Amino acid sequence: MKVGIFIDGETVFKGLKNKRLDFKSFKAWLAQDDNVAILGYFNCLHITDKKKKFIKTLSDLGYTLFLREPLYNYFEDKFMKHGLEIELAIESISRKDDFDKYILVSGKHNFLPVCEKLAMEGKDVEVVGYKNSTNNVFEKYNIRYIDDYFNMEKK
Repeated sequence: MKVGIFIDGETVFKGLKNKRLDFKSFKAWLAQDDNVAILGYFNCLHITDKKKKFIKTLSDLGYTLFLREPLYNYFEDKFMKHGLEIELAIESISRKDDFDKYILVSGKHNFLPVCEKLAMEGKDVEVVGYKNSTNNVFEKYNIRYIDDYFNMEKK
């Protein structure tokens, strides 16, 4: 089975809480025995020298990168993340013919319409998130938890 994996990098990193994620073994855990058709990583971040090394590592591991620089909001005097969810949704839908199974790594309720649309298109849908933050709107889909990945890594 060909699988399309779409990772909301911001959500993944917020849930790490000082844990390190081995993106090579995480990719294998996500794909299981399926053939990866696309492995998309989406994030909005400042590209620093340290992050360039991280980006190169992901690229070398076969991740397709969708990265955006944050925009500065002068009214709130802070940088704002933007476009990530829309870009992930567009890429997921526009590449639907490339895969049989869709794995969303996020758990944010904003992605429910994407999951519903892909399920209507006959795709097997799975949501991967953290136990304490995966929205219950995804109960009708297969759910795996990143927490279980870390528990497996400890053994």
